[in-house]
Amino acid sequence: MVSSTEDVFLDARLTPTLSPNPVQYDKLTVEFPSEEVAPLTLEVYDSQGRLVRHQKELVGIGVQKLWIDVASLSPGNYFLQIQQGKMRGVGKFLIL
Repeated sequence: MVSSTEDVFLDARLTPTLSPNPVQYDKLTVEFPSEEVAPLTLEVYDSQGRLVRHQKELVGIGVQKLWIDVASLSPGNYFLQIQQGKMRGVGKFLIL
């Protein structure tokens, strides 16, 4: 059996700015630059590597600002992965 995999590249240009960090309330603000009008996937993983949030957005060109509802997440460390086309950016945040 042959399976195909799609190459996805970690790209520093897509690295998000996360605020507030640490998060004390219910919203995490995610800012990042986008070079094209395209769908974007945001995924939040807990410290055990489990996917705890999945969000899709359509973004434009320029600096983007999105919000993720984290009110139902337990205190701890989390990782955010952003993927747009074949580019991926990663950030880390803490919920108090």
